Amino acid sequence: MFTDFKVEDPEAFRRRLESEALPPTIFGAVEETARKHGKRLAWNFIDDGIERTWSEIDALSRQTAAAFAKLGIQKGSHVGVLMPNVEAYPLTWIALGRLGAVMVPVNTAYTPREVAYVLENAEATHLVIHSDFLPIYAQIEKPPVDPARMIVVGERSPHHRHHWPEVMDAAKGMTPPAVVVAPDDMVNIQYTSGTTGFPKGCMLSHRYWLELGKCMFEMWATSIDRIYCGSSWYYMVPQRMFSNTIFAGGAALYVPRKPSARRFMSDVRKYGCEYVAVFEAIYKQPEHPDDGKNKLKISTLFAMSKENHTDYHRRFNVVGQEAYGMTEIGPGTHVPAHEVLARTGTGTCGIESPYRRVMVAETRTATR
Repeated sequence: MFTDFKVEDPEAFRRRLESEALPPTIFGAVEETARKHGKRLAWNFIDDGIERTWSEIDALSRQTAAAFAKLGIQKGSHVGVLMPNVEAYPLTWIALGRLGAVMVPVNTAYTPREVAYVLENAEATHLVIHSDFLPIYAQIEKPPVDPARMIVVGERSPHHRHHWPEVMDAAKGMTPPAVVVAPDDMVNIQYTSGTTGFPKGCMLSHRYWLELGKCMFEMWATSIDRIYCGSSWYYMVPQRMFSNTIFAGGAALYVPRKPSARRFMSDVRKYGCEYVAVFEAIYKQPEHPDDGKNKLKISTLFAMSKENHTDYHRRFNVVGQEAYGMTEIGPGTHVPAHEVLARTGTGTCGIESPYRRVMVAETRTATR
């Protein structure tokens, strides 16, 4: 098990991170990474066989921004995205950020009614949709986005004018418009799970993603070259992981089209990944004799039970770092990497993370 983590005083850690300058925008961070690490692998969409270097995704995201601008997407536009984990997803996110537009990720498990609600609630002006989900969209009684403002990824649709390959081809050699984008400009309306009704939209800025990406990478207290993306891109974790790869010095993100608990550890072993984010569903998979034969250096856990946390270390031969965060706030608390093993089983979710302050707002116990 890897345990050679950097040891840093918590207050010194906070002061260092909060004093270091961040790139102003997501696309600016991509540009900077491409300049420094252009030939390094940036992502591998493993089921589609698509690998790109940082230089390539910088160029492709610019081309995507030019294509979107040609279709009328501009600063302030809200663009729904309904796709599986395909390369068009992160390219869309980076490109929209460059234009000062806003991405509205849509859960691929939503019903037609839920899809309509999110697009209407977010005031979406455009929609990038994979052909797999056109039948769902077709069931909406009053579609919120006109077909003329939709871009179809995947198979061509006879009912829609804009097909991703043609839209991209038409923008070859074009330069996207120069748009002034500030760190606190909104780049996502990220919908939460909606456990108390319809999903709620969180308005997230470029600064949010960059602080989250830097904070979580620094929390690992070690170098990381390969990250496994075991979640769907509409969820915040893959977007956070992409930001992590930037601050890891141009690490690579390995992305399955349809993530699942069943394939999770097999992929991690196959691609030699060094970091993962693990939910308890992964632990609950049947134990495999090769579970611990991996190259993982650290993993992030979210609310794993105290009992399972201890056995997790044995089974997967990797430190499981507890952290607490929310879509609304990003990082909240974390257990320092070098203290994880000593604190396993205590139930703690750690100390304050940089950029955030934590307080107990109510100490009284509610009674009836």
